[in-house]
Amino acid sequence: MKKMLILVVAVGMGFLFAGCSRLTDDGVRLAETLQQGAKALALSPETELTVSFVPFNGVKQIYTVQIGDNSAIVVWSKRGGSTTSHLPFVRVPTGFHLSKTNEPLQVTLRKTNNAVEVVAVR
Repeated sequence: MKKMLILVVAVGMGFLFAGCSRLTDDGVRLAETLQQGAKALALSPETELTVSFVPFNGVKQIYTVQIGDNSAIVVWSKRGGSTTSHLPFVRVPTGFHLSKTNEPLQVTLRKTNNAVEVVAVR
C-alpha cells in the first residue's frame, strides 16, 4: 500500500511538472520573457536588447498588454493573466499599455546604472 501511494504521488508530480505550461498564463510568460532578456543583457557587452513576446495561443488574436510602472504585468488574451514576478529582474520607470493584433509584442530593455529597464514596448 505504501509503495502504491509513493508511485501515485510520483506519477502525479511528473504530470504536474511536465504540464507546467498548462498551469501558467500569458502574464507569467511575458514576465519570464523579460527575465530571460534581462539575464542575457546583463551578460552581454551590449546596452540594449529587444525581446519578443508571443502569447501561448500564438499571435493570431487581438491581445492587450499593460506593464505598470514598477508594478504588475497584465495580459488580456485567450490565456491572459497577471504577475509581478518580473520586478526583481527589470525596472519599469514608465508604464505601457497597448493592444496588438496578429503580431508579437516587442520590448526593448536597456542597461542603466547597474539595472535593466524596460524602455520601449511596441
